[in-house]
Amino acid sequence: MILIKKQLLADLLIAFHCAAKNKRSKSYVIEFESNLMENLNKLADDLINKTYEHERFTTFMVGPPGQREVFAANFRDRIVHHLYYNYTHKLFEDTFITDCYSCIKGRGTSYGIDRLKNHIRSESQNYTKQCYIAKIDIKAYFININRKILFNIVFKQLHKFEQKKKADLDYDFLRYLSKVIILLDPLKNVKQINPKAWETYKKSKSLFFAKILCGLPIGNLTSQLFSNVYLNLLDQFIKRVLKLNIMEDM
Repeated sequence: MILIKKQLLADLLIAFHCAAKNKRSKSYVIEFESNLMENLNKLADDLINKTYEHERFTTFMVGPPGQREVFAANFRDRIVHHLYYNYTHKLFEDTFITDCYSCIKGRGTSYGIDRLKNHIRSESQNYTKQCYIAKIDIKAYFININRKILFNIVFKQLHKFEQKKKADLDYDFLRYLSKVIILLDPLKNVKQINPKAWETYKKSKSLFFAKILCGLPIGNLTSQLFSNVYLNLLDQFIKRVLKLNIMEDM
């Protein structure tokens, strides 16, 4: 399906409402909404003509407890993130193992706990046999995701979706959006709030010190989706090849 502007505008309007949820009183939402259809129309033109450019991020620290570096996208860009997410998240989530929980609707903490109980019961043969749990963490995971590798994974997966006709979508448009979002350098013209907050922050956790082409901005809706996509290959290997039960963060 080739995406037409009328449909894209309708989809952008839905994405706007998703991005504005619980933020209607924010000044940037009020400003965008004051000329809503004009702004969405301009955004639609930029996307269809492939002249859309992601604006700069604003980065700041949140906490306590602890410290966490957040990269906040411009509201216009957040609408694009929601647009992409709305198009693709169900397709990608259908490829994840059942025990992938991060930011997936219907797979909350209670669901994960029940799954864990079932795994323990199964492995221990109803608590009659000793079994083991390995707790593993990937150090500074988001900061070390290679964006080029991620794009190749997403590109190949979109091709599979297209071949299997998983959804009536414009896959050329999705490949374009994937490239724009994934390969974006989050440090390009970034606005840093209170730079002194980084003086005590671990370099290994900061995008400012990430390897070339590495790191997803924590704060993007798409980053959580892509982090699951990136790790899915390892999940599949552990479960399908090693045939081990695997539980991700709940």
